[in-house]
Amino acid sequence: MRTQLGSKTVCRHRRSMLTAAAGVALAIGGAAVLGTLTAAPAQSENKVSVRLDYYAGPEQAGFWVAKAKGWYAAQGLNVDVKEGQGSDSTAQLVAAGRETFGFVTGDALLRANSKGADLMMVAMPIQDSGLGFAVRKDSDIRSPKDLVGKSYADSPGSAGIGLLRAVCEVNNIDCGKIKIVTLPTQAVIPGFLEGKFDAVVSNDWWPSGYTGSGPVRFINYRDHKVPSLGWGIVARKKTLSESGSAARKFVQATMRGFDYAFANPKELYGIIAKQVKKYYYDEAANVAALSAFVTRTPNAKGKALGWMSHDDWKNAIAVLTKYAGLKNAPAAKDVFTNKYISGN
Repeated sequence: MRTQLGSKTVCRHRRSMLTAAAGVALAIGGAAVLGTLTAAPAQSENKVSVRLDYYAGPEQAGFWVAKAKGWYAAQGLNVDVKEGQGSDSTAQLVAAGRETFGFVTGDALLRANSKGADLMMVAMPIQDSGLGFAVRKDSDIRSPKDLVGKSYADSPGSAGIGLLRAVCEVNNIDCGKIKIVTLPTQAVIPGFLEGKFDAVVSNDWWPSGYTGSGPVRFINYRDHKVPSLGWGIVARKKTLSESGSAARKFVQATMRGFDYAFANPKELYGIIAKQVKKYYYDEAANVAALSAFVTRTPNAKGKALGWMSHDDWKNAIAVLTKYAGLKNAPAAKDVFTNKYISGN
């Protein structure tokens, strides 16, 4: 039996991408085991759900395209695509069995598994989330060290705070002198636009989402020695072992959706806008975002979309363990697999 979560919440001003919450507790033990890929006997389709990382955005293109084009249905899958509240929150729901799949950043998966979850990433169509922070164009903040004495806003559902601390450690910045403001997800971007704080968690494609809200400048953590893992599809290992065939169909239909979106970026706005109550990215912003995404790292060059490198995972785990407080870090081989990618 599957349990549907509450009604969809719509953000007042959706521009962000974010991932994951540093410090969201995983309530795995007391949760019921729900949301498997097995349909009821009377049903002809496999009912599955996927909880996304955040409110509807271009980073989720493959899911919305596959749903709209009927590619899930063609595989016998009845897929419920749901918006999210941050990657860590999504990882929690999948780990608790309340969603079949999740779309989260790699660091969120690592935090979840370090706290007892048993998740596996099965595809990573965007391999570096390009995380960093945005400031107004007229700001005197031009690098992470300039945040000292200034305010930085983030949500409890974001990976940004942990990676900001890693940037501080790597670059000898006193993070204690940065005023870190945490707000509900839906209040972060409007607060920044209203001038309530100096910087806001962001990534290298997010400023393209501004339409008439004023120019911004983006500072990428990648340029300051801290790369960030990208977004990928996760599921419980138990789900994969019990329903591997359906998981493979889901992954490959979704990768087909991402491939289509990257090849036809002008269509994405119309596709997503028809499926959600509110969508804040216009056509130009979607095109800009899809062109900015890192779909393959140097280690994944020449591989199928979604394929992941063991070295990329290993290096990210080392950085997060040393600088971002990741404890009980799992080994790279235990958190991802490429066997559901086409050709593997």
